[in-house]
Amino acid sequence: HHFTLNFPLYSGIKSLKIGIDKDAEIRPPAPWQDDRPMVFYGSSITQGGCASRPGMAYPAILGRRFNRPVLNFGFSGSGMGESVVAAQLAKIPDPALFLLDYDGNAKLEGMQRTLKDFISILRRSHPDTPIVVLSSLRYNREIPITGSPDIQLPEIAASADFQRAEVEL
Repeated sequence: HHFTLNFPLYSGIKSLKIGIDKDAEIRPPAPWQDDRPMVFYGSSITQGGCASRPGMAYPAILGRRFNRPVLNFGFSGSGMGESVVAAQLAKIPDPALFLLDYDGNAKLEGMQRTLKDFISILRRSHPDTPIVVLSSLRYNREIPITGSPDIQLPEIAASADFQRAEVEL
């Protein structure tokens, strides 16, 4: 069996004890399928601040699914597409991919101001690394506001349209 310990996001650990059978062995984990990290940048959703437990944040789930290391740069309320952050992420050696998920913080205006530059900074250091841009998640509250489960709030739709156009260039 393989076990991963995910420590609490907002609570500290003062002590930890793990009991195992007398004849059990603790060995190093199996190697990664590919040791190039998936690099995530974004909001509290990326950070895992809204997950029921740290292992249920979507970057952690994807790390397990693809058996790769994850570098999670999710910032609750603060990931706004700053070029200085892009420059630091660009220094990461040989990433498998970059996933940018900061629309929830930056909104349309912030995405229009930062996305092109953010991608350009990453591209200068990593010309062939896939860059995935993830738009805001839909919420149930959109249905009563718009009257339809098929129509997004106008600002969310506009931001998604902008992002799509920007990355399809």
